[in-house]
Amino acid sequence: MEQEHNINRILRDFLQSNRPIELKKNEIRKIINSNLASRINPENSELIKQLFIDEPEAITNLEFKKIEDQIGRTYGLFVSDTDKEGKCFLLSVNYNSGNPSTNFSGSAEFIKDKFSNSFNYVSRLINENLDKAYFISEVKKNFEVKLLNTLNDPVSDFKIYGHSIELPLAIAILSVLLQKKIDSSIACSGNINEDLNVTYVDGLEEKIQAALIEYPEIKKFVFPEDCRKFKLEKKFKSIEIIYIKNLLEGIEIFFPNFREIINSEKFHGKIGLIENEVEIVLNNTTLKAVELSLNFEYDKGFNLIPEVIPHFDRFFQDVIQTYKKKGIVIFLLNNFRPNWFIPALMKFFINKSNAVGVYYDRERAYLIVYTTKPDIIKLGTLVRLKEQEST
Repeated sequence: MEQEHNINRILRDFLQSNRPIELKKNEIRKIINSNLASRINPENSELIKQLFIDEPEAITNLEFKKIEDQIGRTYGLFVSDTDKEGKCFLLSVNYNSGNPSTNFSGSAEFIKDKFSNSFNYVSRLINENLDKAYFISEVKKNFEVKLLNTLNDPVSDFKIYGHSIELPLAIAILSVLLQKKIDSSIACSGNINEDLNVTYVDGLEEKIQAALIEYPEIKKFVFPEDCRKFKLEKKFKSIEIIYIKNLLEGIEIFFPNFREIINSEKFHGKIGLIENEVEIVLNNTTLKAVELSLNFEYDKGFNLIPEVIPHFDRFFQDVIQTYKKKGIVIFLLNNFRPNWFIPALMKFFINKSNAVGVYYDRERAYLIVYTTKPDIIKLGTLVRLKEQEST
């Protein structure tokens, strides 16, 4: 019984069956002190207590243990093709920087293409909402995906079809990227299309019922707006159903202030500009400047050239215009790999600047991209930051 996918449903049916009482008691005794005991939901606990009403001392461990909020873990809701019965598993997504390729365990093998779709949709949404930064999709290769039953055991023999897992996958992926826990009281189901809209899914009633049997801690369900028109025949108490139109709406239910978070915090795959106003000394003259650097760790081994440069060309142009208006017209670039980034920037800035100066060694480069005083700077001039006065 411990290895069943829908543990509480199987247990409920067993307790309500017409089997002899002693047979029921013998089976229940086998699991009372096992891992399963902590996942027996309150409804089944009451049935067990009634079964052992004449020997209460046999009931020693029936405390229902709720699923806690965790990073990368949410609920996967399914409907079986064979018996049209609802299924609810834990969807577990992890990030492993040492893993060379995305890994799918057990039944998760069947959702490889859904994971790829969800990751691409999340990537697009992040990049559409980032300022002066870019999300590198190559981090996808470091993800691991599992489907677990209520005992946290991998589900290995359940074949998964349909695209409704794409929305929970997107939520789990974003949770891992941002290192933000997912609210364990919320479950979701939905397809995502190329316009990042969340579209119709089947079997709402079966999915809700299966989820609540296994995980009564769920209080909210998030479904596509297209499902609102279909009335549920069964009345579910103490739950809220939220209907959404697009991926952003779904994400903001799980991660409020999503746009603010991704622009203010560092996370897996984000590469962005860090701006720092400084003073430099040039020919005994102190000038205001801006030091630009990347929030990127080069030892991750990602190939940034084709994916990143076109976007940073645009970011730099915006930065230049911003600081020119403030009267700060000299820019220094730090921690940009000279073997690929500096030539691209030189090409970009050379015809848009009064003068360009560059200095670099093996690991870092400094590039002066604009000055309104070409008479005080020449190509190749080494510029140093002004030393701060000790206090």
